[in-house]
Parts: sequence; C-alpha cells; structure tokens
Amino acid sequence: MSDLQDQAIRQHCKTLRMPTIGGQFTRLAEAATREKQSHLGYLEALLTAEMEERETRAIARLLNEAKLPRMKTLDGFEFDRSGVSAAQLRDLAAGDYVAKAEPILLVGEADPTS
Repeated sequence: MSDLQDQAIRQHCKTLRMPTIGGQFTRLAEAATREKQSHLGYLEALLTAEMEERETRAIARLLNEAKLPRMKTLDGFEFDRSGVSAAQLRDLAAGDYVAKAEPILLVGEADPTS
C-alpha cells in the first residue's frame, strides 16, 4: 500500500470518526493476506474492531460519568474500626452463606468518608 493511500485512508477514518479502523487497517490487512481472508472477511474484522473499541470506550465513559466511589477490598479494610472480626468478614466474603441460603444482617451506619 502506498504512503499516499495510507494517509488518505487515515484521513477518511478521522473525518468519519472511526479511529480504531484508522489505527488498525494496515495490521488487519496484513493478517487478512496471511490468512487468505476474503475482502468481506477483512471488512468484518475492521468493523468488529471498531465496534469493540467503541463499546469499551462507552463503558469507560459511563463509569466515569457515574462517579462511583473507588473500589474497596478487604485488604484495605480497617478491622480495628469495625465490630466484626477479620475472620467473620473473610467468611462472609467467601460467600458460603449464599449457597446455604442463610440470611445475613448487617447493622450500623456506613461511613461515607472511607
């Protein structure tokens, strides 16, 4: 593929707002040639890559807009500030109570600052 043609394709992809195709068309074209794919197979691979990237970006954008609190794990839990022992919390985290259909009742206020 000539440099001029390569630049034209990249510009078209930029104008059409298809950055993934613009960034991957060369690599996917080489793979299609190696694998003896048809033109339609190559086109499908390009469009699939674009769709997957858009979905990934949409999920990331929505998570960012949701302003969810940061992820918390038991590793960062301050057991000394809790009335529940570390062993009890680790047992609950294992989830055995779900399979046994045992109810769990947590009482107390949530600390929004932690």
